[in-house]
Amino acid sequence: MARIKRFDIVLDDGKTDYASGDVVAGHADIEIAAGNLEVTSVVVRLVCKAYCMWHEGKHAHIDKEYPLDGKRTLHGEASSRTGRLMQGNHKIRFQFRLETDSISTYNDFIGYVKYTVKLKLERPGSDSVTKTKNVIRVRQLLDLGCLHDMTGPSGGSDETSVCCGCLAGTIEGEVGTDRTGYVPGDTIVANATLKNNSPIFVLRTVLMLALRVTYKAHGRVKVVHYMIVGHNGPKCKPGKTINLKNVQLQVPDLRPTNTGLKVIKFDYVVMLHGHLRACMFDCRTSAVITIGSVPTTTSPPRYVDNTTSTVRPGLNSLTDDMNINNYTRTGNQAMPLAGRT
Repeated sequence: MARIKRFDIVLDDGKTDYASGDVVAGHADIEIAAGNLEVTSVVVRLVCKAYCMWHEGKHAHIDKEYPLDGKRTLHGEASSRTGRLMQGNHKIRFQFRLETDSISTYNDFIGYVKYTVKLKLERPGSDSVTKTKNVIRVRQLLDLGCLHDMTGPSGGSDETSVCCGCLAGTIEGEVGTDRTGYVPGDTIVANATLKNNSPIFVLRTVLMLALRVTYKAHGRVKVVHYMIVGHNGPKCKPGKTINLKNVQLQVPDLRPTNTGLKVIKFDYVVMLHGHLRACMFDCRTSAVITIGSVPTTTSPPRYVDNTTSTVRPGLNSLTDDMNINNYTRTGNQAMPLAGRT
């Protein structure tokens, strides 16, 4: 009786890393032993799946989407090959071209964006299916020169209300950056001000470059910040103001900004984080920036980083996955920062 001895996906040159616009090419490697095999179809697909899940109490919020689902029929219906696969080896070629705006691969403890090459062989009979798959990684190429006003400054301000017993007040924050668009290797020059109009001590301040990930599941929203590079500032007493001037934050190798998906979006902010007592909401003020892979044609000068900054492990490379164990409390830093929902 005919049987499948080998059933694999072989990508050209053993490649597993691709950029948007690349061609994903390879062949299905199938070996049939002990006779000829009756086949209904052999199908290969390239699928991009975006997924998120988190819990609030006893309720789980789950959603997913498929921004890419390409299909090629290699044997059987809708192909030039029909009928049976003869005994021996079969190498059937396939290729897909990624879109120029393909989303970068991403993975953390709440959601992911994953690309998979899937191969399926169906035989006559409801349960006669053989499957295999290969996971690949994709990096989006984002040209800042194609976006509007990436050389202009970015800024943001916010006000947090706090109270201590019968006393109440506000903490005002303001953040600004020298421009809006950056690529890996650039230096962000940031300025920030925190004005404490409350009776509460701001225990410490951090001016940081952070990855902001937004998850959406059927109307529910969750936001999480991951610090990438941080500069520690002073504490701020009640009634006082602190200023952080010309703080330089080096941009490591990061995946580009992408807000094109429904269930998971990731972008970047320069954030001033004021740490309060554990029973209170911290004050946070952010300026949104864009991280690309191709700089603007008019490149601003790069600064030499003379300040003390901290790079968190696991975020220096595009291909690194987020691991919650990398962001537990260490010394006077605690990441990830749970966002307000």
